[in-house]
Amino acid sequence: MDIDASNWNEDDNSNTTAAPDGAPEGMAPSGVNNVLRAIMGALKRRRNWGAPKTTGGSATAYTLTYGVAPGALVDGMAHLVQFNVANGVGATLNVNSLNPIPIYYHAAGAWRAAPPGLIDVDEIWRVAYHATSATYRLLDLRNRTGEVVPFAGSAAPAGALFCFGQVVSRTTYAGLFALLGTTYNTGGEAGTDFRLPDLRGRVVAGKDDMGGSSAARLNTMASTTLGGAGGAQTAPLSVSGPVTVSSGSVGGTFAGSVTSVGINVQGGADATVAAIGSSVAGTIATNPITSNGGNTLTGTGNVVQPTMILNYLIRI
Repeated sequence: MDIDASNWNEDDNSNTTAAPDGAPEGMAPSGVNNVLRAIMGALKRRRNWGAPKTTGGSATAYTLTYGVAPGALVDGMAHLVQFNVANGVGATLNVNSLNPIPIYYHAAGAWRAAPPGLIDVDEIWRVAYHATSATYRLLDLRNRTGEVVPFAGSAAPAGALFCFGQVVSRTTYAGLFALLGTTYNTGGEAGTDFRLPDLRGRVVAGKDDMGGSSAARLNTMASTTLGGAGGAQTAPLSVSGPVTVSSGSVGGTFAGSVTSVGINVQGGADATVAAIGSSVAGTIATNPITSNGGNTLTGTGNVVQPTMILNYLIRI
């Protein structure tokens, strides 16, 4: 007798199966103790299924063993499982040798086979048997497939991959492929694969027409195309104002305050600030270099914003 079994009925008056599976009207006194014992056993087994139980087996073939085995696989039967190892491809769970059942999770609008690395070692998840699909479904797992987030660690955690433009399997990461498709492919991928976004050395900007209309804020690049890229580390600069030249030789420096138009420093330089009212400094790149207080300084400026380097994750 188990609570999940069909001989338990939510209508009290329908539990009339013969003892110990029920309590029929006019039941012999000798059957009362059998019914009470059966109820106590069933409740204790249900309590044990709701407490964390560590699996045995391997990353692709987990096993779970209780002192008293469930009578059968019943739709909705749930267990609280502590996984002994991170999952591999096509992982299954076998409770008391009732059958190895595939483990599924919800991603991109559908229940799919858990991709490798979704479950971490010693993580605890509720699983429920789904009779129609003959799978164990991971419950309480938030659907975050395709979410990209910065990450301060050096190794991708369970449930995520780094975003460095790598090629992965469409079958293994079916949820990701359902969302990304071939958007980030660059050519040369096999028909069974697709490519993840490549965020090496890049910052992320909102899609310019996200929501339907373009804000026209990044018109110098493909800002309305998902995966569009652009920008550069440096850009040509032109600054004006009185400039003090500390040395006239290559490798020397110049410095000053940008106040007005009409000053020229010749010879090539690296100007870091171009706004009137700001300071300007750089290193002399070529000879000759002169300053007479009445011309224009041109060079190449660094346009990289103050930046901290982190990894980027994409949820699987």
